[in-house]
Amino acid sequence: MRPYGWETVSAGRPDSVVVHPEDVLPRLTPFTCGANWAGCCGPSGANGPNLACACGSRLATWAADCMGPNELHLDPVRVHAG
Repeated sequence: MRPYGWETVSAGRPDSVVVHPEDVLPRLTPFTCGANWAGCCGPSGANGPNLACACGSRLATWAADCMGPNELHLDPVRVHAG
């Protein structure tokens, strides 16, 4: 049996790429308009993409609220490895 608090699940889409937020955040801009930035101590990630690239396209979801993991999901439809 796992200790209390370990029963967390990933906050993003099942097919998204999960990276450490510090690897991507300097390059993306928070999209704080609307409910997609809602959370108690940080963005919950529950309402879709909340980070945008320089062109304004929302392409990542950052989940960093106190109730879950601190992770960043890259949208597999909008982000491609090159």
